[in-house]
Amino acid sequence: MSDEVYERLAAALDRLPNGFPRTPSGAEIPLLKRIYSAEEAQLASPLSGEMEPLEVIAERAGLTNHEARTRLMQMVRRGLVWFDKHDGKLWFRLAPFIVGSYEAQLENMDHELAHLMEEYMMAGGAAGIMGPQPTLHRVIPAQGAVEPEWILPYDDVRAILLASKSFWLRDCICRLQQGHLGRPCRFPTRVCLSFSSAEPSPNPYAITQQEALAILDPDRGGWPGAHGEQCDEGDRLCVQLLRLLLWDTQGDHEVWRRELGSPGGVLCRD
Repeated sequence: MSDEVYERLAAALDRLPNGFPRTPSGAEIPLLKRIYSAEEAQLASPLSGEMEPLEVIAERAGLTNHEARTRLMQMVRRGLVWFDKHDGKLWFRLAPFIVGSYEAQLENMDHELAHLMEEYMMAGGAAGIMGPQPTLHRVIPAQGAVEPEWILPYDDVRAILLASKSFWLRDCICRLQQGHLGRPCRFPTRVCLSFSSAEPSPNPYAITQQEALAILDPDRGGWPGAHGEQCDEGDRLCVQLLRLLLWDTQGDHEVWRRELGSPGGVLCRD
């Protein structure tokens, strides 16, 4: 299959609020080819950020409901699409690239993917994703870490955690990616905390709510700040990923201040 299906997928990803900017060199196409098969790109490219019922997607793709469900659930497991269940029916939407399908490539990160991602980001992807205001990523103060004048309800991390049911702590894919480029981060890598209102299911990265709360509690040895991304789905706030900034284990407060104040909330330094 030609690059046309990947061009359509790139356009669909860029229509999402998170964005997936096109680059003059077209570096995004080899990157998408590494992550999506042609069949997956064909099925994903008509999707949007709005949930659609399985039956609608199947009819549009010329598939039976069973065929569409099988393919879509495989893509869900790979983090390429997101799904929900309403009134006994399955609904699906396209996952954004960041934060979404890229972070789901944790198990697939290798030398080739690391270089493809670096080429895309250096060709304009990073400026296009991180540049617009308000920023996709921002620092969120953990409870008690600072004395803020005002914290909006969606930045009250503790309240969001208390309302959640499932919790996972995973490696930071950005730090792993840089390691494959020969620039390993000197901070720990298992620093990406995600949580959901869905009921817990077996997961090798699962942690308890108390463990998640302890991570954000500086008085209990936790991390004093958080770098978070949120998306608003209807009438509920959905925190897809909370990437935590680590206080240097040697007490390097200058590093901490420098990272908090860096443009775009950069997490690692060379």
